[in-house]
Amino acid sequence: MTTFLKHFRPLPTLNSPRLSLRRAYLTDVEDLFICMHNPKVCRYEVWHAHKTHLETLGFVNMLITRYDNHTCTDWVIERKSDHRAIGVINLHDFSVTNRYAEIGFWLAEDCWRNGFATESALLVLGFAFHTLKLNKVSGLCAAENKACKKLLHHLGMTYEGTLRKHIKMNNQFQDIDVFSILSEEFRLPQNS
Repeated sequence: MTTFLKHFRPLPTLNSPRLSLRRAYLTDVEDLFICMHNPKVCRYEVWHAHKTHLETLGFVNMLITRYDNHTCTDWVIERKSDHRAIGVINLHDFSVTNRYAEIGFWLAEDCWRNGFATESALLVLGFAFHTLKLNKVSGLCAAENKACKKLLHHLGMTYEGTLRKHIKMNNQFQDIDVFSILSEEFRLPQNS
């Protein structure tokens, strides 16, 4: 992991025409609370909907501490048109030996079906394959999360199988579908 973390010192800002992927700031708490307070946003996550701003402040402070310790691989997704924090995307579960990581993300409900998840994931996959020189990136999602499965397929990922009753979400063990893309399969769209 240390080999990869040098590329996160500091966390690089990744940009597309509509989005900026950047570190979290205390000023993001209100925007992120709106996302993290929504039960629909966390329906397929291991965390529960935040009830108070204090919970979201704790989340942002945890990210800031990890940035300061050079161990954070989470980007806030900022929409450039209004500078609003609309979600979070990350790389995690790195394997130096296998040159592997997993990608994870969540987005504000009012930003769904606008291409923001695809746009931010393409930025992170480009970073993973071109800067980190990873061999493989996987995306895992709840088997019943049809929108996420469609997105992972749209990113060029291949379905690898289902991990049965693999992760506890909402007090129940859930089946998790595994998708992946190899470095030689990854292509940025022509208009990127």
